[in-house]
Amino acid sequence: MKKITALVLCLLVLCSLLAACSKGTNDIATADSATVYEKPEVNGEDSMLKIQTYDIKTPYCTLKYPAQWEDAVKVTEKNDGNYTLSFVGTVDDKSFPLFDLVFDSDTGIKLGTLNGDEPHTISMIAYDIDESKCDDSQAVIFSGMQEDVNIIITNLKKDYDFQTKQ
Repeated sequence: MKKITALVLCLLVLCSLLAACSKGTNDIATADSATVYEKPEVNGEDSMLKIQTYDIKTPYCTLKYPAQWEDAVKVTEKNDGNYTLSFVGTVDDKSFPLFDLVFDSDTGIKLGTLNGDEPHTISMIAYDIDESKCDDSQAVIFSGMQEDVNIIITNLKKDYDFQTKQ
């Protein structure tokens, strides 16, 4: 009798779990419907994550990079035939070059073209973080700093006639 009671209770718990799981809707976009979630709106406003940025002025445009890194990432410029911005991140006492943005050069990976009276290509040279010289949490922060080049690209597309490489 105890076995039957235990079996009945297990079946009831299983049925209640299955019933609870089937009531929710699947809000995750599938590959076929991914564009549906490209620019969601809530109450008529764009609800995409708003990231605070700071301006990096260049002779060609103003770049926007996340404000959370303003004190941790040093941006230096040089012009030795090609205008280059070098981004170097510092976490605690560790510093690593993150990436360079190079204007009008075939060096690196072409990100796209800044169109205007005179088009300018923007390329990126990315650097590997030597994870043997930093701990895991620092490596994660450095990776985040590198990945935020996407914020620069997104804002170039929004603020200028910037066409990414197809």
